[in-house]
Amino acid sequence: MPGSHRAQKQGPDGLALPVRAGSPARALPGGPPADADDSSIDVSEAYSGLDLSKPSKLARLRRKVMSVQQLWIWPFTHYKPTNQVMLCYRTLFQDLRQPGANDDHLAARFRDELMPLRGWVHRKMPMLLHINKVFINAAPFGCPGIMTYLDARTRWLDEEVLAAQGAGAKQVVVVAAGFDTRAYRLRAPGVSFFEVDLPEASERKRKLVDRTLPAEQYPRPTYIAADLSRVSLADALLGRCGSDAGSEADSNGSSGGAFRHQSTTTISNNGSLSNAGSGSSAAQRPDQPKSARSIFSAVGGTGFNPRVKTLFTVEGLLYYLPPEAVTRLLKSIRSIAAPGSRVAFDFLHADVFSGKRYAPGYETLRLTVKNKGEPKRSGLDPATLRPYLASLGWRLTYMPKPKDVAAAMYPDAGWSRLNPVLPPFYNFAVAETM
Repeated sequence: MPGSHRAQKQGPDGLALPVRAGSPARALPGGPPADADDSSIDVSEAYSGLDLSKPSKLARLRRKVMSVQQLWIWPFTHYKPTNQVMLCYRTLFQDLRQPGANDDHLAARFRDELMPLRGWVHRKMPMLLHINKVFINAAPFGCPGIMTYLDARTRWLDEEVLAAQGAGAKQVVVVAAGFDTRAYRLRAPGVSFFEVDLPEASERKRKLVDRTLPAEQYPRPTYIAADLSRVSLADALLGRCGSDAGSEADSNGSSGGAFRHQSTTTISNNGSLSNAGSGSSAAQRPDQPKSARSIFSAVGGTGFNPRVKTLFTVEGLLYYLPPEAVTRLLKSIRSIAAPGSRVAFDFLHADVFSGKRYAPGYETLRLTVKNKGEPKRSGLDPATLRPYLASLGWRLTYMPKPKDVAAAMYPDAGWSRLNPVLPPFYNFAVAETM
Protein backbone atom coordinates (compact mmCIF):
# COMPACT_ATOMS: atom_id res chain seq x y z
CA MET A 1 0.00 0.00 0.00
CA PRO A 2 1.45 3.42 -0.91
CA GLY A 3 0.96 4.87 2.56
CA SER A 4 2.34 2.00 4.61
CA HIS A 5 5.67 2.04 6.46
CA ARG A 6 8.41 0.02 4.89
CA ALA A 7 12.18 0.13 4.59
CA GLN A 8 11.82 1.47 1.07
CA LYS A 9 8.97 3.21 -0.71
CA GLN A 10 8.32 3.53 -4.40
CA GLY A 11 8.18 6.98 -5.94
CA PRO A 12 5.97 7.97 -8.88
CA ASP A 13 8.60 6.63 -11.28
CA GLY A 14 9.05 3.34 -9.43
CA LEU A 15 12.36 4.33 -7.83
CA ALA A 16 12.95 3.45 -4.21
CA LEU A 17 12.90 6.38 -1.82
CA PRO A 18 14.97 6.48 1.39
CA VAL A 19 12.42 6.31 4.20
CA ARG A 20 12.03 5.32 7.79
CA ALA A 21 11.60 1.69 8.66
CA GLY A 22 8.46 0.57 10.44
CA SER A 23 9.80 1.20 13.92
CA PRO A 24 9.63 4.85 14.95
CA ALA A 25 12.80 4.33 16.99
CA ARG A 26 15.05 3.56 13.99
CA ALA A 27 18.60 4.77 14.51
CA LEU A 28 20.03 7.14 11.94
CA PRO A 29 23.16 6.11 10.01
CA GLY A 30 26.21 7.27 11.89
CA GLY A 31 24.15 8.63 14.79
CA PRO A 32 23.49 7.56 18.37
CA PRO A 33 20.90 4.86 19.15
CA ALA A 34 17.40 6.05 18.33
CA ASP A 35 16.25 5.37 21.88
CA ALA A 36 19.03 7.41 23.44
CA ASP A 37 17.90 9.73 26.23
CA ASP A 38 18.41 13.31 25.04
CA SER A 39 15.68 14.87 27.16
CA SER A 40 18.13 16.77 29.34
CA ILE A 41 19.70 18.65 26.42
CA ASP A 42 19.09 22.38 26.31
CA VAL A 43 17.43 23.95 23.26
CA SER A 44 20.45 26.14 22.63
CA GLU A 45 22.46 23.09 21.57
CA ALA A 46 20.81 23.25 18.15
CA TYR A 47 22.98 26.30 17.52
CA SER A 48 26.01 25.38 19.66
CA GLY A 49 29.27 26.84 18.39
CA LEU A 50 27.53 28.87 15.71
CA ASP A 51 27.13 32.64 15.85
CA LEU A 52 23.97 33.07 13.82
CA SER A 53 23.66 36.78 14.53
CA LYS A 54 26.11 37.75 11.79
CA PRO A 55 28.25 36.05 9.14
CA SER A 56 31.95 35.35 9.68
CA LYS A 57 34.68 37.67 8.35
CA LEU A 58 35.36 35.24 5.52
CA ALA A 59 31.68 35.14 4.63
CA ARG A 60 31.42 38.94 4.65
CA LEU A 61 34.47 39.22 2.39
CA ARG A 62 33.12 36.60 0.00
CA ARG A 63 29.74 38.30 -0.11
CA LYS A 64 31.36 41.64 -0.94
CA VAL A 65 33.31 40.08 -3.77
CA MET A 66 30.27 38.22 -5.03
CA SER A 67 28.07 41.29 -4.82
CA VAL A 68 28.91 41.79 -8.49
CA GLN A 69 26.33 39.06 -9.05
CA GLN A 70 23.69 41.67 -8.42
CA LEU A 71 24.45 43.12 -11.86
CA TRP A 72 22.67 40.18 -13.44
CA ILE A 73 20.70 38.66 -10.55
CA TRP A 74 18.65 41.74 -9.72
CA PRO A 75 16.61 41.92 -12.97
CA PHE A 76 15.74 38.23 -12.73
CA THR A 77 14.57 38.27 -9.11
CA HIS A 78 11.90 40.96 -9.07
CA TYR A 79 9.41 39.91 -11.69
CA LYS A 80 7.49 37.27 -9.69
CA PRO A 81 6.91 36.50 -6.00
CA THR A 82 8.89 33.53 -4.69
CA ASN A 83 5.83 31.32 -4.24
CA GLN A 84 4.86 31.76 -7.90
CA VAL A 85 8.41 31.03 -9.07
CA MET A 86 8.48 27.89 -6.92
CA LEU A 87 5.15 26.85 -8.44
CA CYS A 88 6.71 27.03 -11.91
CA TYR A 89 9.77 25.08 -10.83
CA ARG A 90 7.54 22.42 -9.29
CA THR A 91 6.10 21.71 -12.73
CA LEU A 92 9.40 21.94 -14.59
CA PHE A 93 10.42 18.27 -14.50
CA GLN A 94 6.94 17.24 -15.58
CA ASP A 95 7.01 19.66 -18.52
CA LEU A 96 10.45 18.39 -19.57
CA ARG A 97 9.30 14.78 -19.07
CA GLN A 98 12.34 14.03 -16.99
CA PRO A 99 12.72 10.74 -15.06
CA GLY A 100 11.84 11.18 -11.41
CA ALA A 101 9.38 14.04 -11.93
CA ASN A 102 7.01 14.62 -9.03
CA ASP A 103 3.36 13.66 -9.33
CA ASP A 104 1.79 17.04 -8.57
CA HIS A 105 -0.64 17.16 -11.50
CA LEU A 106 -2.53 20.15 -10.06
CA ALA A 107 0.40 22.58 -9.84
CA ALA A 108 0.15 23.31 -13.58
CA ARG A 109 -3.50 24.34 -13.18
CA PHE A 110 -2.55 26.90 -10.53
CA ARG A 111 0.39 28.09 -12.64
CA ASP A 112 -1.69 28.54 -15.78
CA GLU A 113 -4.40 30.42 -13.90
CA LEU A 114 -1.95 32.78 -12.17
CA MET A 115 0.59 33.13 -14.99
CA PRO A 116 -1.01 32.33 -18.37
CA LEU A 117 2.02 33.43 -20.39
CA ARG A 118 4.44 31.42 -18.28
CA GLY A 119 2.13 28.43 -18.58
CA TRP A 120 2.13 28.76 -22.37
CA VAL A 121 5.94 28.81 -22.39
CA HIS A 122 6.06 25.66 -20.25
CA ARG A 123 3.68 23.84 -22.60
CA LYS A 124 4.95 25.09 -25.97
CA MET A 125 8.64 25.95 -25.60
CA PRO A 126 10.50 23.07 -23.88
CA MET A 127 13.84 24.19 -25.35
CA LEU A 128 13.55 27.50 -23.49
CA LEU A 129 12.85 25.56 -20.30
CA HIS A 130 15.99 23.48 -20.86
CA ILE A 131 18.07 26.64 -21.28
CA ASN A 132 16.52 28.14 -18.15
CA LYS A 133 17.26 24.97 -16.18
CA VAL A 134 20.89 24.84 -17.34
CA PHE A 135 21.40 28.53 -16.49
CA ILE A 136 19.91 28.29 -13.01
CA ASN A 137 21.80 25.07 -12.22
CA ALA A 138 25.16 26.45 -13.45
CA ALA A 139 27.63 26.94 -10.60
CA PRO A 140 28.96 30.35 -11.79
CA PHE A 141 25.49 31.83 -12.27
CA GLY A 142 22.93 29.92 -10.26
CA CYS A 143 22.45 27.35 -7.51
CA PRO A 144 23.37 23.81 -8.59
CA GLY A 145 20.65 21.31 -7.74
CA ILE A 146 18.01 23.80 -6.62
CA MET A 147 15.43 22.81 -9.23
CA THR A 148 15.97 19.13 -8.51
CA TYR A 149 15.62 19.89 -4.81
CA LEU A 150 12.16 21.38 -5.30
CA ASP A 151 11.12 18.32 -7.27
CA ALA A 152 12.59 15.95 -4.64
CA ARG A 153 10.97 17.84 -1.78
CA THR A 154 7.57 17.53 -3.42
CA ARG A 155 8.04 13.77 -3.89
CA TRP A 156 9.29 13.30 -0.35
CA LEU A 157 6.45 15.18 1.35
CA ASP A 158 3.89 13.39 -0.84
CA GLU A 159 5.29 10.11 0.47
CA GLU A 160 5.22 11.38 4.05
CA VAL A 161 1.53 12.27 3.75
CA LEU A 162 0.72 8.84 2.32
CA ALA A 163 2.85 7.10 4.95
CA ALA A 164 1.20 9.02 7.80
CA GLN A 165 -2.26 8.16 6.50
CA GLY A 166 -1.24 4.53 6.25
CA ALA A 167 -0.06 4.67 9.86
CA GLY A 168 -3.42 5.96 11.07
CA ALA A 169 -3.10 9.75 10.95
CA LYS A 170 -6.54 11.32 10.61
CA GLN A 171 -5.42 14.94 10.22
CA VAL A 172 -2.84 16.69 8.05
CA VAL A 173 -1.88 20.29 8.84
CA VAL A 174 -0.04 22.20 6.11
CA VAL A 175 1.78 25.14 7.72
CA ALA A 176 2.39 28.13 5.40
CA ALA A 177 0.42 26.33 2.71
CA GLY A 178 1.01 28.69 -0.21
CA PHE A 179 0.16 26.87 -3.44
CA ASP A 180 0.43 23.41 -1.87
CA THR A 181 -1.95 20.91 -3.54
CA ARG A 182 -1.73 17.88 -1.25
CA ALA A 183 -5.07 18.58 0.40
CA TYR A 184 -6.70 18.08 -3.01
CA ARG A 185 -4.49 15.33 -4.45
CA LEU A 186 -3.85 13.08 -1.46
CA ARG A 187 -7.06 13.19 0.52
CA ALA A 188 -8.09 9.82 1.94
CA PRO A 189 -11.42 8.75 3.49
CA GLY A 190 -11.68 9.91 7.09
CA VAL A 191 -8.65 12.23 6.87
CA SER A 192 -9.09 15.98 7.41
CA PHE A 193 -6.72 18.56 5.91
CA PHE A 194 -6.00 22.02 7.35
CA GLU A 195 -4.14 24.72 5.41
CA VAL A 196 -2.60 27.51 7.51
CA ASP A 197 -1.45 30.76 5.92
CA LEU A 198 -1.66 34.54 6.23
CA PRO A 199 -5.21 35.93 5.97
CA GLU A 200 -4.74 37.54 2.55
CA ALA A 201 -2.82 34.53 1.21
CA SER A 202 -5.43 32.11 2.49
CA GLU A 203 -8.23 34.08 0.89
CA ARG A 204 -6.39 34.23 -2.45
CA LYS A 205 -5.74 30.50 -2.29
CA ARG A 206 -9.40 29.73 -1.63
CA LYS A 207 -10.48 31.83 -4.62
CA LEU A 208 -7.81 30.23 -6.83
CA VAL A 209 -8.97 26.77 -5.84
CA ASP A 210 -12.60 27.68 -6.55
CA ARG A 211 -11.63 28.88 -10.03
CA THR A 212 -9.52 25.87 -10.96
CA LEU A 213 -10.68 22.79 -9.04
CA PRO A 214 -14.33 21.58 -9.11
CA ALA A 215 -15.55 21.16 -5.53
CA GLU A 216 -17.35 17.90 -6.29
CA GLN A 217 -14.08 16.37 -7.50
CA TYR A 218 -11.71 18.02 -5.03
CA PRO A 219 -13.17 18.39 -1.52
CA ARG A 220 -11.92 21.50 0.26
CA PRO A 221 -9.66 21.52 3.31
CA THR A 222 -10.28 23.79 6.25
CA TYR A 223 -8.54 27.09 5.56
CA ILE A 224 -6.97 28.57 8.69
CA ALA A 225 -6.03 32.18 7.99
CA ALA A 226 -3.72 33.29 10.78
CA ASP A 227 -0.80 35.64 11.27
CA LEU A 228 1.57 33.47 13.27
CA SER A 229 3.62 36.48 14.31
CA ARG A 230 0.64 37.43 16.50
CA VAL A 231 -0.95 34.13 17.44
CA SER A 232 0.47 30.67 18.07
CA LEU A 233 -0.24 27.86 15.64
CA ALA A 234 -1.92 25.93 18.46
CA ASP A 235 -4.32 28.77 19.18
CA ALA A 236 -5.02 29.29 15.48
CA LEU A 237 -5.87 25.63 14.95
CA LEU A 238 -8.02 25.47 18.07
CA GLY A 239 -9.82 28.72 17.24
CA ARG A 240 -8.56 30.07 20.52
CA CYS A 241 -7.20 33.52 19.69
CA GLY A 242 -7.16 36.49 21.98
CA SER A 243 -5.02 38.98 23.86
CA ASP A 244 -3.10 36.18 25.58
CA ALA A 245 -2.34 34.32 22.36
CA GLY A 246 1.26 33.30 21.83
CA SER A 247 3.53 34.69 19.13
CA GLU A 248 5.45 32.64 16.59
CA ALA A 249 7.85 35.38 15.45
CA ASP A 250 9.64 38.38 16.80
CA SER A 251 8.35 41.94 16.58
CA ASN A 252 10.05 42.44 13.25
CA GLY A 253 7.98 39.71 11.65
CA SER A 254 9.54 37.28 9.18
CA SER A 255 9.40 36.40 5.55
CA GLY A 256 7.94 32.94 5.77
CA GLY A 257 4.31 32.43 4.81
CA ALA A 258 1.89 32.90 7.72
CA PHE A 259 4.45 35.03 9.59
CA ARG A 260 3.65 38.68 8.97
CA HIS A 261 1.80 41.35 10.88
CA GLN A 262 -1.78 41.01 9.72
CA SER A 263 -4.99 40.49 11.63
CA THR A 264 -5.73 36.92 12.62
CA THR A 265 -8.67 35.35 10.86
CA THR A 266 -10.12 31.92 10.37
CA ILE A 267 -11.71 30.77 7.12
CA SER A 268 -13.60 27.54 7.52
CA ASN A 269 -14.02 24.94 4.81
CA ASN A 270 -17.34 26.44 3.79
CA GLY A 271 -15.67 29.77 3.14
CA SER A 272 -17.12 31.71 6.09
CA LEU A 273 -14.83 34.29 7.64
CA SER A 274 -14.44 34.93 11.35
CA ASN A 275 -12.32 37.47 13.20
CA ALA A 276 -9.84 36.56 15.87
CA GLY A 277 -7.64 39.63 15.92
CA SER A 278 -4.95 39.56 18.56
CA GLY A 279 -6.12 41.63 21.46
CA SER A 280 -9.36 42.57 19.72
CA SER A 281 -12.84 42.43 21.11
CA ALA A 282 -15.66 40.45 19.59
CA ALA A 283 -16.71 43.44 17.51
CA GLN A 284 -16.71 42.85 13.77
CA ARG A 285 -14.13 44.76 11.77
CA PRO A 286 -15.62 47.07 9.13
CA ASP A 287 -13.56 45.47 6.35
CA GLN A 288 -14.91 41.98 7.04
CA PRO A 289 -17.97 40.41 5.39
CA LYS A 290 -21.21 40.80 7.31
CA SER A 291 -21.25 37.04 7.87
CA ALA A 292 -18.06 37.23 9.94
CA ARG A 293 -18.39 36.17 13.56
CA SER A 294 -15.92 36.23 16.42
CA ILE A 295 -14.34 33.01 17.66
CA PHE A 296 -12.59 34.65 20.58
CA SER A 297 -11.86 32.04 23.26
CA ALA A 298 -13.54 29.29 21.20
CA VAL A 299 -11.99 25.83 21.48
CA GLY A 300 -12.01 23.55 18.47
CA GLY A 301 -13.73 26.21 16.37
CA THR A 302 -11.85 25.05 13.28
CA GLY A 303 -12.61 21.36 13.68
CA PHE A 304 -9.02 20.47 14.56
CA ASN A 305 -8.82 17.72 17.19
CA PRO A 306 -5.61 17.67 19.29
CA ARG A 307 -6.42 14.15 20.48
CA VAL A 308 -6.13 12.68 16.98
CA LYS A 309 -2.88 11.49 15.40
CA THR A 310 -1.75 14.22 12.99
CA LEU A 311 0.94 14.94 10.41
CA PHE A 312 2.24 18.52 10.35
CA THR A 313 4.15 19.58 7.23
CA VAL A 314 6.41 22.64 7.33
CA GLU A 315 7.75 23.04 3.81
CA GLY A 316 10.19 25.78 2.82
CA LEU A 317 9.56 27.87 5.93
CA LEU A 318 11.96 27.36 8.84
CA TYR A 319 14.95 29.11 7.25
CA TYR A 320 12.89 32.27 6.80
CA LEU A 321 12.29 32.46 10.56
CA PRO A 322 14.69 33.66 13.26
CA PRO A 323 15.94 30.86 15.58
CA GLU A 324 13.61 31.73 18.45
CA ALA A 325 10.60 31.63 16.11
CA VAL A 326 11.62 28.18 14.84
CA THR A 327 11.72 26.94 18.43
CA ARG A 328 8.36 28.48 19.30
CA LEU A 329 6.72 26.99 16.21
CA LEU A 330 7.99 23.45 16.87
CA LYS A 331 7.03 23.79 20.53
CA SER A 332 3.55 25.03 19.60
CA ILE A 333 3.05 22.10 17.23
CA ARG A 334 4.11 19.68 19.96
CA SER A 335 1.59 21.17 22.38
CA ILE A 336 -1.30 20.00 20.16
CA ALA A 337 0.27 16.84 18.73
CA ALA A 338 -1.39 13.61 19.90
CA PRO A 339 0.77 10.55 20.59
CA GLY A 340 2.14 9.16 17.34
CA SER A 341 1.90 12.49 15.53
CA ARG A 342 4.70 13.61 13.24
CA VAL A 343 6.21 16.81 11.92
CA ALA A 344 7.99 16.83 8.55
CA PHE A 345 10.16 19.79 7.59
CA ASP A 346 13.18 20.84 5.58
CA PHE A 347 15.94 23.05 6.92
CA LEU A 348 19.06 24.99 5.94
CA HIS A 349 22.40 24.02 7.50
CA ALA A 350 23.43 26.54 10.15
CA ASP A 351 27.11 26.59 9.20
CA VAL A 352 26.27 27.54 5.60
CA PHE A 353 23.81 30.19 6.74
CA SER A 354 26.37 31.69 9.15
CA GLY A 355 29.16 31.62 6.55
CA LYS A 356 31.33 29.07 8.35
CA ARG A 357 31.14 26.66 5.42
CA TYR A 358 31.15 27.40 1.71
CA ALA A 359 28.51 25.70 -0.46
CA PRO A 360 28.22 26.21 -4.25
CA GLY A 361 25.22 28.26 -5.17
CA TYR A 362 24.19 29.42 -1.71
CA GLU A 363 25.32 33.01 -2.26
CA THR A 364 23.24 33.22 -5.43
CA LEU A 365 20.25 31.77 -3.62
CA ARG A 366 20.76 34.10 -0.68
CA LEU A 367 20.86 37.15 -2.94
CA THR A 368 17.86 35.98 -4.94
CA VAL A 369 15.50 35.73 -1.96
CA LYS A 370 16.98 38.82 -0.31
CA ASN A 371 16.15 40.83 -3.42
CA LYS A 372 12.55 39.73 -3.03
CA GLY A 373 12.48 41.01 0.56
CA GLU A 374 12.57 37.47 1.95
CA PRO A 375 16.02 37.00 3.49
CA LYS A 376 17.19 33.77 5.07
CA ARG A 377 17.09 34.15 8.85
CA SER A 378 18.37 30.94 10.41
CA GLY A 379 19.67 27.43 10.00
CA LEU A 380 19.81 24.23 12.02
CA ASP A 381 22.80 22.03 12.77
CA PRO A 382 22.28 18.41 11.63
CA ALA A 383 24.79 17.24 14.25
CA THR A 384 22.70 18.62 17.13
CA LEU A 385 19.22 18.38 15.64
CA ARG A 386 18.38 15.23 17.61
CA PRO A 387 18.93 16.72 21.10
CA TYR A 388 17.39 20.01 20.03
CA LEU A 389 14.17 18.28 18.97
CA ALA A 390 14.23 16.06 22.06
CA SER A 391 14.24 19.16 24.27
CA LEU A 392 10.99 20.17 22.56
CA GLY A 393 9.34 16.78 22.97
CA TRP A 394 10.15 15.35 19.53
CA ARG A 395 12.13 12.24 18.56
CA LEU A 396 14.07 12.54 15.30
CA THR A 397 13.26 9.53 13.14
CA TYR A 398 14.44 10.52 9.66
CA MET A 399 17.24 12.75 8.40
CA PRO A 400 18.97 11.34 5.32
CA LYS A 401 22.02 12.97 3.81
CA PRO A 402 21.28 14.93 0.63
CA LYS A 403 23.62 12.65 -1.30
CA ASP A 404 21.65 9.58 -0.18
CA VAL A 405 18.36 11.19 -1.20
CA ALA A 406 19.81 11.98 -4.62
CA ALA A 407 21.11 8.41 -5.07
CA ALA A 408 17.68 6.97 -4.31
CA MET A 409 15.56 9.42 -6.28
CA TYR A 410 17.89 10.17 -9.20
CA PRO A 411 20.23 7.16 -9.45
CA ASP A 412 21.49 8.06 -12.92
CA ALA A 413 22.61 11.57 -11.96
CA GLY A 414 26.26 12.00 -11.09
CA TRP A 415 27.26 13.94 -7.97
CA SER A 416 30.24 16.24 -7.81
CA ARG A 417 31.32 18.86 -5.32
CA LEU A 418 30.79 21.79 -7.70
CA ASN A 419 27.72 20.30 -9.37
CA PRO A 420 25.72 18.36 -6.76
CA VAL A 421 22.41 16.77 -7.71
CA LEU A 422 20.80 18.45 -4.69
CA PRO A 423 22.04 21.47 -2.74
CA PRO A 424 24.16 19.91 0.05
CA PHE A 425 23.08 22.57 2.53
CA TYR A 426 19.40 21.53 2.72
CA ASN A 427 18.05 18.53 4.65
CA PHE A 428 14.76 16.71 5.01
CA ALA A 429 13.73 15.65 8.51
CA VAL A 430 10.83 13.93 10.27
CA ALA A 431 10.21 13.77 14.01
CA GLU A 432 7.54 12.00 16.09
CA THR A 433 6.13 12.76 19.49
CA MET A 434 8.09 11.35 22.42
